[in-house]
Amino acid sequence: MSHYVQAYKVRAESRGFEAAFRDLDPEGNKYVCYSRYATQVERYLRCFSPERLLVIDGDDLLHDRHAVLRRTFEFVGVDPSFRSPRFQETLNTREDQYRLGAAGARARTLADRVGGRRAPAGLRRSVRRVAGRRIERPVVGDDLRRRLEDVLAPEVVRLREITGQDFSGWSV
Repeated sequence: MSHYVQAYKVRAESRGFEAAFRDLDPEGNKYVCYSRYATQVERYLRCFSPERLLVIDGDDLLHDRHAVLRRTFEFVGVDPSFRSPRFQETLNTREDQYRLGAAGARARTLADRVGGRRAPAGLRRSVRRVAGRRIERPVVGDDLRRRLEDVLAPEVVRLREITGQDFSGWSV
């Protein structure tokens, strides 16, 4: 869902939610491919030993940020006690999901070219809200949920086996 919303937000996806998920072919549907986390981790494990790979649950990062950052800093060999006020920021939340119209998207591209990304985040957010349309989170119907579970359940099982993590906050 989040991959779809992000693609729709940046105008890389024009289809409605149902159309984007009509065919769940694991090789042909990019959203299913993006969600095949075990497959992606296995590709890294072909090149790196398990000790050189750190898999982080996004829910843990959101809810226990300092502990996850400490573990990450230890993993990469930097000062694990480092703190920054920016660590408190939560970016790209559901409330920030606005899709600009074609003219607004062109204006954003132009603004980015002339330094618009340096504008304060609050200002950029306000412009998006005025010039865009809020993206409502699509509802996953029971049939689609069952189909996604059928396709992705083996991936979740393998990812849990590979990482030893339970990903208890996950759902399809």
